[in-house]
Amino acid sequence: MARGISLFTTRKDLETLITEVESKQALQYVLCYMAESTSPIRYSTGLAIPDLGIASVGSHSSEKRYLVLARESQVCIREITRGRFDPPLYVVNQIANASAIVFQPAGVFQNECVIEGSISTASTDPESLQRYKQFLSKTRKHFQYVSYAGVGPEAMQLFDQGLPLCQAAGLTPDYWLKRTEPKK
Repeated sequence: MARGISLFTTRKDLETLITEVESKQALQYVLCYMAESTSPIRYSTGLAIPDLGIASVGSHSSEKRYLVLARESQVCIREITRGRFDPPLYVVNQIANASAIVFQPAGVFQNECVIEGSISTASTDPESLQRYKQFLSKTRKHFQYVSYAGVGPEAMQLFDQGLPLCQAAGLTPDYWLKRTEPKK
């Protein structure tokens, strides 16, 4: 069963989350990709991700995703055979790395909006579920929930100042995150 949480964050929000989670276990962050290269891009801490908290594309569906695994874990790379004359493609994703979770930081896009990120797992592997629960616990501790998403403290300040929180830049206000009134 897939599990996931949507997040709206800035670099500062993510630094708090990552620092707390990494204080309990040494982790590695591996860029999910499909390419002709067999050399994965790894970071020994989430804090080393160069564009942490910055959405580079402006769309939730296209922002970078990272596998989060124990630092000592091997990263499995799947090979996909293409046409007869095409070189194979290599894929780094959760399918071949069941102990991982998927971390999509997203973040602020060109000071125009905050793009939705996420933490998720489609795995039933106990290590993946435990890591997901660790991230979820720290999110609940530090973030405020608005509608369906966890919003980091700095992202909440931007939200209060009128910056849209949304899945993609250029969407109309109908598609921005909205505060809902508590049910009476």
